[in-house]
Amino acid sequence: MGSAIEFQSFHIGGVFNPLDFWIFHVLPQYEAQLRTYFSENDSGVKNWIEQENSDLALLSLNDGTCVIKKVKKRRIGEYLRRYIGRSRAELETKSSLLLEDAGINVPQVYGYGVNYSPFGQYESIFLCKYLERFKTVYEYLDMGKPASYRKRDILRLLCQDVAKMHQFGIFRRDCNRGNIMIDPDDLSRLFWIDNWAWQPKRLTEVQKKNMLKQRRRDNDTAEDREWLELCYRDAVNHSEKE
Repeated sequence: MGSAIEFQSFHIGGVFNPLDFWIFHVLPQYEAQLRTYFSENDSGVKNWIEQENSDLALLSLNDGTCVIKKVKKRRIGEYLRRYIGRSRAELETKSSLLLEDAGINVPQVYGYGVNYSPFGQYESIFLCKYLERFKTVYEYLDMGKPASYRKRDILRLLCQDVAKMHQFGIFRRDCNRGNIMIDPDDLSRLFWIDNWAWQPKRLTEVQKKNMLKQRRRDNDTAEDREWLELCYRDAVNHSEKE
């Protein structure tokens, strides 16, 4: 997945907590800047990152703005996963690169970091380009009452992207309107965020069951659940034909 991209690695202690031990994997051209941002203990940038109770922060880079998505530790399983598997930020990085390889629009990935210390609030960090002016499809549809032809354009783009994923044998978890972004002034393409995708040769019965269960998330509306059910049933049917 994303084999054409090679990350530069470096380690830093004490980013958000004095006992943190972080290993970052970032694009080489941003390594020096990001190392400086995360290593200067007295940096005003670090204080700014933590000044609000938010899991998102922004950093200015030479050619744009970087989103820092901080993943909190939630349970012991996530701590162990860093040693026996992948952190959530690494999963999102690999998923985004997998979708990008298939021709799906995703924000440019700068890299990720993993905290290998049992201390500290955050498990990992995902770094990607900030999409200025963009809104989620949910926000865009809630801004007013877009013309029906605009809704059809969005649906057409969505179907094209899902079909392309299926063509490459890719399945993406949680395809709801809050995870798809669009420029209100340019409805020619969608950008997928919060990516969690995989490319199995054949889905197991457990995977099929879990995919169909995903539509029952508590924070989804009835419309979202219906949308998810159609998307995932199509994905399952596609897998059964292989």
